[in-house]
Amino acid sequence: MNIPCAAPSLKQLAVWLLAITLVSWSLGMLIVILDGGSPGTQGAEGSLPLVIPCPDADNAMIAIEMESGTINLSSGETGSLLSGMITGSRLTPPLHLAEAVVNGTCMITLKQNQPVFIDPLDEDDSWDLSLNPGLPVALSVENGAGDITVNSGTTPLTSLLIDAGAGNILVNLSGWSGVHMPVSVTVGIGDLTILLPEHAKIAASLENGIGTRTISGLDGVNGQYTRSAPGPGAPVLSLSVSQGVGDFTMRVVEEER
Repeated sequence: MNIPCAAPSLKQLAVWLLAITLVSWSLGMLIVILDGGSPGTQGAEGSLPLVIPCPDADNAMIAIEMESGTINLSSGETGSLLSGMITGSRLTPPLHLAEAVVNGTCMITLKQNQPVFIDPLDEDDSWDLSLNPGLPVALSVENGAGDITVNSGTTPLTSLLIDAGAGNILVNLSGWSGVHMPVSVTVGIGDLTILLPEHAKIAASLENGIGTRTISGLDGVNGQYTRSAPGPGAPVLSLSVSQGVGDFTMRVVEEER
């Protein structure tokens, strides 16, 4: 038996399309709200000052995690453990910041919360941060896509870990004044430059895929490089570097005399 099937009228089609549009818009608004943002603010660029004093700490562990953007870290003022300015268009939802002091160690995690929807026209975030120059710090920096600059200055870093997906990286340890520091740098795609102090004993292990390799001030071949201690009691740097695609430069910076 054939059952007749009547085509919907233009009025019915218009009502159905309107209902689908309203439901889709409502679901989109709900997702944005659950993600912590609000319409009209997700793409608005702004800045957020950051000051973390942590006065009771003897040392610190700082973890910085970004999905995409630029991270600039340098040695700053003695008034705070970590300070600076965070600029970008993804300040809503807010950044995740966790801070705790355990047995004299100040543990800080600063993380960029990634929204569900990303506007391709948004400007990338830029984090310009300063470390206390007199407090020992174990530093970890992770970035999915974007440039990273770490300038230790006189901050006595006790360890340094950098993990990046894509972006150029500059690590300036020429002014480092610690005792011993393991350094691990991993980058998938991007140029990598590491500047080392003249007064330190250095052992470096390097793996890089496609790109030029420039080494200055160290001895060695085939990815294994060393520098003898310039004197008794010299500080020690132990480096492990892995790079996929990009040019690599590692050189010892002569100190001014």
